[in-house]
Amino acid sequence: MARVTHRLLRTMRERGGVRLPALIKCPAALYSSVKWTVVVEYDPESRHYVATVPGLDIVADARSEKAAVRLAREAIPLHLEALKERGQKPVPRAKFLEVEV
Repeated sequence: MARVTHRLLRTMRERGGVRLPALIKCPAALYSSVKWTVVVEYDPESRHYVATVPGLDIVADARSEKAAVRLAREAIPLHLEALKERGQKPVPRAKFLEVEV
């Protein structure tokens, strides 16, 4: 997944990238009372960190773990606002289980 994400982002950058408005109005009520889990994985091939948010279609790619988490955190309210505008709600939260092997 990380390699695919990195390739996709590299392609987007090569084509001029995607620009977001400087100021996006997003009501705090959409995300202030919910804690979201951010999963960070390191891809040694690209030497990038990939942060995903289970339950939301968010993938952030960065050169440092801190930057990947920051990008994912910034994307959450944007994603929730877009869902609200389309009349949709976030997918139910993912369930995390530990297994012994």
